Formats: sequence, structure tokens, C-alpha cells
Amino acid sequence: MIKKKRRPSPELQLFRSLNLRSSLPPKEKQYYHHLEKGFEGEMQFDDWASTLDPQPVMIHDISFEISHTYCQLDSLWITPQGIYLFEVKQYEGDFYVKDDSWFTLYGKEIKSPLLQLRKNESLLRQLMQQLQWDVPVHAFLIFMNPLFTLYHASPDMPILFPSQIERFRQNWKRDSLPSGEKEEGRTALLLERGTTIPFPSRTPPYTFTDLQKGILCAECFSFMKKEKRMLICPGCQTAVSRDQGVLQSIEEFRRLFPDEKLTTNTIIEWCGGGLPPRSARRILTTNFQIRGRGKHAYYQ
Repeated sequence: MIKKKRRPSPELQLFRSLNLRSSLPPKEKQYYHHLEKGFEGEMQFDDWASTLDPQPVMIHDISFEISHTYCQLDSLWITPQGIYLFEVKQYEGDFYVKDDSWFTLYGKEIKSPLLQLRKNESLLRQLMQQLQWDVPVHAFLIFMNPLFTLYHASPDMPILFPSQIERFRQNWKRDSLPSGEKEEGRTALLLERGTTIPFPSRTPPYTFTDLQKGILCAECFSFMKKEKRMLICPGCQTAVSRDQGVLQSIEEFRRLFPDEKLTTNTIIEWCGGGLPPRSARRILTTNFQIRGRGKHAYYQ
């Protein structure tokens, strides 16, 4: 029972647009692929969690400010047995752990995901105290990629490896109780406490002129082509109305250029130049409020 679905992070959405509309430098390209891979693992986790029986009440990807500290939680399950916290990773390859430090098999130290889990678990317990909830917190680090191996892991580490996921499902079905009104109420309170974390921009500098223009497919991110009043994706054959495609492109423009004014001419150019001015004005007037007049008019 999903109460908050997962969406790509604002940072991932920015990098997607820049990757599709420009040529990212190698370092930023590598970081972008890291973001995509992480999101892929989180979506695999969500698909797996949706098959559990009984279904917990789930909040995917929620952030809190607790004791003046921000934390982003991959997934929370609210159940009669307590609150379950999952930190989802999509690592691939061979790693080993020594004391509290994590390394690749070639000796390169990486940030410990277990320390990250413990920090978030501590903050979540503080939130439970603030809400005056006497409920246990069960925290797990879960690896979704079957091509991941961790050497020297202690059996008491709160880790679920790919080979253990099916057994977790079986134990869940045997031991868990269905969620009810109490869990629904707690979920609503947690959603109210959720906040947005300001993230530092790691994107390279870019301008409107730098980026390729056109309307992107929301499914496979290919550039769409106009056919009469429809837009057709040559990559996956997705078809949308011209208005829907333009609105999606406007949303992307506002994400990339939050301080730029939304004008008819700007959107015509951003969409690739094939949008008639009358259609552009109609779409903007229908969905946004006009400010100013004549050549100085823009939309909010």
C-alpha cells in the first residue's frame, strides 16, 4: 500500500536533461550514470516491495529535518510490528569491509553505506521520540543487484543481500500483521512532517543557447516528432497530444531555468521551433497566469 511513490530526484532530472540536450564532461557523465543506477535499484526495490503479503503502508523517498539535521530516507514501512527503514543500494562488483570501513576489491575506500544507515536510523528514532511514538525501528541496508558481493561481512550486520531477499519475503508473510487505521494515521503524520532538502548543484554550467531544442519523450527520452496534432516518439512509439508534449517541455524548461521568464517566443524555440505562435499562446494562457502586456508579457 504505497502512500508516496518514488520520483526521480530534482538532481537526477536536471542531469537527464543536460545529458540528452548537451555533451556532459566525463566527470559529470560518470556522476549522472551513478544517479541513474541508484534510481534503477530503488525502482527494483519498489517493485519487489509491492509483491509482499501482507502489504505494509509504504512511503518511498521522504526527507525530514530532525534536530536541525536533514535526512533522506529511501523507504519507510509503517506496520503493526514497528517502523521499517530501508537504505537501498545498487552496487555492482566485489567489495570488502574492514572494521567500519568499506573498500572495493582493489583497495579503494568508499563511503560506508552502513554508517549512513545508522545515522538515518538514529535520526528516525529521534523523530519517533518527538512524536511520542513508542514503536520499534527496524533498519536494513538492502542490495538489489545480484552481481554484488561483500566479503568479511559480519552475520549480525543489518544487511539484506540479493540471495536473502526471497527468504525475507517468506518470513514477512509468516510473521507480519496487516496494517490498519493506526498505521494509516501514523503515515499521514509522517507525510505532514516531510520536507524538501536543498541539494547543492553538481551540474556543469549551462545556458539556454547550449542546449539542443525539441520535445523529449517522457518514456524513453528520445526527441519526439510531430505528426498532425500528435507527437510520436521514434524510439518507443509513444504518442501524446501536442499540448501534453508542450506542457511536459515547459515543466522541463522551468526546472532548468527557474529564474527565466516564461514567454511565447522562448517556448516556441525551446520546443524546436515548429509550434505555431497561436498554439503556444493558447497553451500558456490556459495553464498559466499572464503578467505584463505586449512584448513584455510573460507567464507564471
